[in-house]
Amino acid sequence: MKSLRFIILAVLTCNLAQVSWSDGILPPATGSTLCEGITPNPVKNPSSCSVPGGASGSVLLSPSAQTVSHAEVPEGGVSSQALTNLKYFFEVTGGKVGDLVPLLVETNLEASATGREAFAAADIQVTTMPPLPTVVAVCTDGSCPFGTSFSGEFSVNAVSGQIDSVLLITQSAVGGLFGGRADALADPFISVDPSFAGASKYSILLSDGVGNGDGGMGTGSGAVPEPASFALLGVGLATLGFWSLAKEAIKA
Repeated sequence: MKSLRFIILAVLTCNLAQVSWSDGILPPATGSTLCEGITPNPVKNPSSCSVPGGASGSVLLSPSAQTVSHAEVPEGGVSSQALTNLKYFFEVTGGKVGDLVPLLVETNLEASATGREAFAAADIQVTTMPPLPTVVAVCTDGSCPFGTSFSGEFSVNAVSGQIDSVLLITQSAVGGLFGGRADALADPFISVDPSFAGASKYSILLSDGVGNGDGGMGTGSGAVPEPASFALLGVGLATLGFWSLAKEAIKA
């Protein structure tokens, strides 16, 4: 069997579109899961998928928005992977339309893999002001500046009355030659920066049914990434879209 290879697909272009001003109704959240393994055809569902052989993925809307993927393959088994993504929308309300409001995005990103052909990645992309989203990603192959785990917060600026978006992506994949296990999680919490003067005037409205629970993280749970880190992301990971296994590797 050919060695597993991973491809980064830049699909952010279609995710950058924004609705300039809200009419009081946010677009609905959209999610998808895809699992591949022993079964001849991939299993695709909006909220969850699983296949024999140990690949599963889920998209949760409440109590907090979250994506989870898992793959587990015995040595000599069939290569398996799970891919998940969730896009939802939010709006800062209160104050005057057009106010610039600083937000904190507190997030847990986890990626773990055991085995020579195991890989996991988790990614959050927050699009508030063009041209590019703010991206934080973790992965197990050493290519992500935040390593395999990020539990902390980063800042973004939003405009009151404008509809913005969050995109969560996770992937877990394991090859069958050596087997192994891979897991990934993305779980964010968005709030108005409490140090902002007049922060109490503003609140955050999310797509219908999407929860904004903090997952027990509380506030100030980690370091804020330095601007230089985001500059690096702008060069490389800002083009990160959907992580995918090469099709020939999955079918080998």
